[in-house]
Amino acid sequence: MIEKMRHLLTTALLTVICVAGLSACQSAHHSAPSVPMEVIVPSRAASADIIDAYAALHRLGLRVALTKQFGISSLSLPGVVLAPRAGTRVRRGSTVTIAPGAVTLGSPVYPTSQPIHRVPNFDGQLLSVAITWTNQRGLFWSVPALPSLPASTEPHLFDAYRIVGQTPRPGRTILPGVTTGRGFRVTPLILKVVLA
Repeated sequence: MIEKMRHLLTTALLTVICVAGLSACQSAHHSAPSVPMEVIVPSRAASADIIDAYAALHRLGLRVALTKQFGISSLSLPGVVLAPRAGTRVRRGSTVTIAPGAVTLGSPVYPTSQPIHRVPNFDGQLLSVAITWTNQRGLFWSVPALPSLPASTEPHLFDAYRIVGQTPRPGRTILPGVTTGRGFRVTPLILKVVLA
């Protein structure tokens, strides 16, 4: 009788342990949603400028490479040609290459005032730092030669580059532009960069 009771208690205890373990496994499975292993190259990236296309691809967990060097500025943003093309299903973490496409030319807004700013020393800093500085002050920027880029996981395109030269020099002043007759010519912060 005692042996039978001991057997029943052991069986009941094992059943409780198994049910509890199974419940915990199922709970863990449901609380951690699975991340898709594949994503689709988005059409919005194919129709965006090169800065926004890079950001859209990065958000999907893709690596991004640029095929060749090109010039870019706040008023001259290249479009993109993607490989693989938009609509293609690819594995998360794989590389999408961007070739610079047709350039969209912007028109500067004629400023009502011309604030003058002293230029910091951007030497050794990420390109994104200088771009943010100019944008926040209503100034213009230009990178005459943005190098080609191996597959990158940086969150922003300009985080992949480091500044090695600038015009105006640190400590000099800069303003948005100068009037020329009835027109307006911008005076951008010109930046020389290398891969970070």
